Amino acid sequence: MPQFDPATISPQLVWLLITFLVFYLLMTRWALPRIGSVLEEREERIADDLDQAEKFRRDADKVKGHFEDVLATARAKAAQVLHDARAEAQQKIDARLRKLDEELAARAQAAEERIVAEQRQAMAALEAVASDACQAILAKLVGDQIPRNAIEDAVKDELSVREAG
Repeated sequence: MPQFDPATISPQLVWLLITFLVFYLLMTRWALPRIGSVLEEREERIADDLDQAEKFRRDADKVKGHFEDVLATARAKAAQVLHDARAEAQQKIDARLRKLDEELAARAQAAEERIVAEQRQAMAALEAVASDACQAILAKLVGDQIPRNAIEDAVKDELSVREAG
């Protein structure tokens, strides 16, 4: 093998050194600076992206806080509206119940007045019937005609005693 021949080893070492220096110079002057700049750009881009991500996170936290505040306000307003609606409905119900109570009280009062009027009518008719019956009974028992006024007064007195008792 010619590369292991001791006579050609010196020129091979010279060419190895020249090739190494050329590659070294190419690498240090051209390739490594480009790789270094790409790595620096990448680091800067990553750092910028991290900074921007942190900024977005802070903005998202602000928006979340604002959203929670708005949501809490909306819930409070909804609760207030519900409370107001319930209170208004209760007031309407109470007003309707009062009106119904008044109507029922008026009907009851009217019914009582009708009952009292009918009772008076019945009592008046009863007085007349009782007076007629007493006069007829006394006429048969006693044989004399007792004045109608005296019989009516006695019947009225008896009925008033019974009403009071």
